[in-house]
Amino acid sequence: MNDRTAVIILNYFGHEDTAACAESVRRHIENAAVFIIDNSASAAERSCLEKLFSSRSDVALIFSEKNLGFAAGVNRGLRAALEQGFCRFFLLNNDALLREGAGGFLQQAFSQHPGCLIAPAINHGGLFCTGNYYHRYFSLVRMEKPRRSAGWLLYLSGCALAFDGDFLAKNGFFQEAFFMYGEDVEFSARARENNKEILCLQEFIIDHAGSSSSGMASFFYEYHVTRSHYLLTFYLCHNPLQRLLALPAKTLSLLLRALLRCIRFKTAAPLKAFCCAPFSLPVRPS
Repeated sequence: MNDRTAVIILNYFGHEDTAACAESVRRHIENAAVFIIDNSASAAERSCLEKLFSSRSDVALIFSEKNLGFAAGVNRGLRAALEQGFCRFFLLNNDALLREGAGGFLQQAFSQHPGCLIAPAINHGGLFCTGNYYHRYFSLVRMEKPRRSAGWLLYLSGCALAFDGDFLAKNGFFQEAFFMYGEDVEFSARARENNKEILCLQEFIIDHAGSSSSGMASFFYEYHVTRSHYLLTFYLCHNPLQRLLALPAKTLSLLLRALLRCIRFKTAAPLKAFCCAPFSLPVRPS
């Protein structure tokens, strides 16, 4: 098996961010291979990527004919890396940058925590995330550990995740029912169900700019966020009674969220998205 690290990066009309991210990988992770999955389905974006990486032997470009979404895009990159014999994987948002020493922390994590789901601390403009908490009944998300654990699940952000082949073999790929958002919650919850440890290394830090490509309060963003909450009901609640409790609680919580966001952003998009979220629709960025 290949003991090099396969770094999986998704691109969607962000070739400049992707280039900076891939360069930070080259500088800070020794002997890594980068797999860039382009979800843009654009000849112009493809041309930009090919010009940027044509001389990089450590970068593999994978082009999709349509926007696959996060989970399916990542899975495509993972399968490509597996076919080449890689057994260490690091998922990284294209608007994230590695800091000095990242490669050493990552390799140490693979050695000391085999079969685990691992994440670095994420610096969002001075706000450091070392894991998030999701409430399975009320669709609440918070960064701080709640005082009471009932209903709360710790999950690691899909912005940056590391795991090895053993973990992937036992935990499986990302759930492709999620187009965007929520797949990292389900992935972390499944790891716990499979008795896999999930941990955040606070000394291993990446800087995350935060992408605006999804359009805060746009119908696209609101639809996929709201739909992910509903989907999580069926992946986190494993018996009918739990789902019976969760669905009305989530519906009330998500309705209140939509109304507040309509007022905050002065748009009806959140409420429209709330009404459409129970239905599987091909909602894509404009």
